[in-house]
Amino acid sequence: MVFMPSPIVSNTTRFHRLLAPAFIGSAYALIKFWTLYSFGLLEKNQIDFFMLFLGGLMIGVSVRPFFQKVYWQHWASFFSALLLFACFGMPGILLEYWVWGQPLDMDFWKLRGIPEMLASLGVSILVALLLTPPQRQMYIKNAFNRVNNRISLKILGQGLCFSLLFIPIFLFIRVGIHTEILADSVMEKIILFFESSSVSFLTTIACIWFRGVVLLVALFWITTMLWATRQELTMIAGMIGFVIGDFAPLLSNHEGVPSFILASQIMQGLLLHIIFCYIVIFFWGRGQEFFSQQRVKIQE
Repeated sequence: MVFMPSPIVSNTTRFHRLLAPAFIGSAYALIKFWTLYSFGLLEKNQIDFFMLFLGGLMIGVSVRPFFQKVYWQHWASFFSALLLFACFGMPGILLEYWVWGQPLDMDFWKLRGIPEMLASLGVSILVALLLTPPQRQMYIKNAFNRVNNRISLKILGQGLCFSLLFIPIFLFIRVGIHTEILADSVMEKIILFFESSSVSFLTTIACIWFRGVVLLVALFWITTMLWATRQELTMIAGMIGFVIGDFAPLLSNHEGVPSFILASQIMQGLLLHIIFCYIVIFFWGRGQEFFSQQRVKIQE
């Protein structure tokens, strides 16, 4: 028998619970800071390092429950972190920029696109190194076996319905609560939004629908890999989506944005992810019968 040395800091101690998110926050801030510095954008945009660190710290805090409760192997953990960033992060930012008619020019890629992608890659590596539990039983092959065993026509049909339901939820929250669209009612704001959009009506609807599809991929992955109650899944998935998709990017690019508008955008992101996650996980989450069956199998 070969005895492996125990880690200096166990990932179940209170010290590790504080230290790991701090490392992730520092890496997130340093990668973004260095990337913006290499593009010569630090002085021009007055980047706040503390806000970058706070965004990265919240990413580490939000993803920790998911990666600690599943017995990930390092490569499986790295792949899972990249998947969450790919679904909750950059594609959503691109689609929403396109929906609002904002230019996806070189300035966008230098200020937001490239720094966000490099920071996501760096954080995914640290998540695999710092947040992997001592028992490493979930390999990539095992994860995809779970997906293959669970996916069905019922799941695909529900996913199509959820992605279509995401369109009115997005319009009601993102457009209806938007503070810069001056109108008396939510419906008037939505009408003005479509009338003033630089892209066609069908293109806007298609982008919002595809945003819902991408979110569903992440939610299906979380509900398949993590065996937890619906309440726990809603909080974990909702916070991961909110922090990666809205909170951290908004803190990274808050310069020149009034505090009221920034708070409004943060509230919109929180409501959007929590409400959509609650609806999806209500149908895709595990009930008490599932956990009872698992206990019986373990006892057998």
